[in-house]
Amino acid sequence: MASFNVLPLVSGTPASTGRGIHDIRAVPTENGFEIISYAGFNRDHSLPFRPEPEYDPIDHAFFLARADRTKVVGFFNDALFICRHFPESILTIGRRSKFRVAADGTLTRSEPTQAERKMALIEEFGLSEEIVEALPPNVPGGVAPPGL
Repeated sequence: MASFNVLPLVSGTPASTGRGIHDIRAVPTENGFEIISYAGFNRDHSLPFRPEPEYDPIDHAFFLARADRTKVVGFFNDALFICRHFPESILTIGRRSKFRVAADGTLTRSEPTQAERKMALIEEFGLSEEIVEALPPNVPGGVAPPGL
């Protein structure tokens, strides 16, 4: 989860990685933990996750129906999404925007051109020119909302 530290899970005990913008917390629940983190592009809303099967039961039929639907429509099917955690920042290109979270939690957002996107993928994310050239452009009018 790119926290740079292990999140110790001891039954009934809250835990934290204690790493500022990379902090991930575990909050005890009746059957395990709720894991709290934040996306690199949104510092206002947490991403709670409960790994207990009884919390979010999904049967095989539901999974297959969802898999068929996401082949056609999905936030990750029509626009690039890549995130890289550095010790003092988080960099994300996603859904037509570029986001940087600074060590103090300040979020900046820009809308890079195709050329700027390619340069960032090579210089900041460390992708090869060959990989970047093989990436398709974002799908105009796709379901992935800009700025998210």
